[in-house]
Amino acid sequence: EDESFKILDKKVNGHETTYLVNGKGFGGMDSYKVKVTFKNDYIVSIDVLENKESYYNLLESSNYLNKIIINQSRNGTHHDAGNRRAF
Repeated sequence: EDESFKILDKKVNGHETTYLVNGKGFGGMDSYKVKVTFKNDYIVSIDVLENKESYYNLLESSNYLNKIIINQSRNGTHHDAGNRRAF
């Protein structure tokens, strides 16, 4: 089991699965809470609901979470998630 995060909730609706997760950062466990939505095995959104990390502004300013969504691949083929969010 990965001790860097804890799944608080999981909802499945057809081909879409949403996880509510607490994560461990530099501030320890519960440093952040995110909602991650997958559709057809791809991340389509990452919503930061709570954040206690001092480095979060670096993730936000570099558009890091959106880059995760955009740069997903399956079997080495680039996939454009289509339902991207700007962070």
